[in-house]
Amino acid sequence: MIKLQDVSLKKDILPPALANDPDVSAMASALDPELQLITQQIRDTLILSRIDELPEEVIEHLLWQFHITLNEGAALADTLQEKRELVKNALEIHRMKGTKAALERVLELLNMQGTISEWFEYGGDPYHFRIDILDVSTRGITEDLIRQLDILIFAYKNTRSWLESIRIFLSGRGKVRVAGATLSGEKVTVYPWSETLLEGRGAIKFGAVYQTVESTTVYPGKGG
Repeated sequence: MIKLQDVSLKKDILPPALANDPDVSAMASALDPELQLITQQIRDTLILSRIDELPEEVIEHLLWQFHITLNEGAALADTLQEKRELVKNALEIHRMKGTKAALERVLELLNMQGTISEWFEYGGDPYHFRIDILDVSTRGITEDLIRQLDILIFAYKNTRSWLESIRIFLSGRGKVRVAGATLSGEKVTVYPWSETLLEGRGAIKFGAVYQTVESTTVYPGKGG
């Protein structure tokens, strides 16, 4: 099967009667490169389905198109992958905007896992909240980072809530190698075999004899 970008106007489309005409043949040969170029560029119009392939300048235009401004996360996106994730999830986070979930989701997309505690969860002042940023080890802490975080939080929080504090945690990662070895032995003593249980069998016979003797005396009678 011939791919569309490989189709030649002169060889594949024109009927023989036209292809043999010198003027038409020359015109088709001149148009072929332009038509093939346009065909190849048609794929570039498939934007949303190719977000993972698009260059950074196109992704930045998409951030603008989906209203992910610098204040709404674009300024904190350090990598191209983070920008792509913001574009992919733009509709979702705009639907949730003004909620705790939206702010947590944006922080997650920027690889800054954060937890939000509301005032009634830690005994704070009413309608206040605080945020724990659990990991910024890939970007470090700068004054600009803190300022951008403050702007981001203001863009996504609800109007009645007030930020009380931001706690940022730095964590280090390393490899811990653990090894163990066990050496064991057993001492066995073998003695000569000996019989410990003996059983003997035999017959025992018993005999008994009983003898009795009785003596009787007869005397004459009186008066005879």
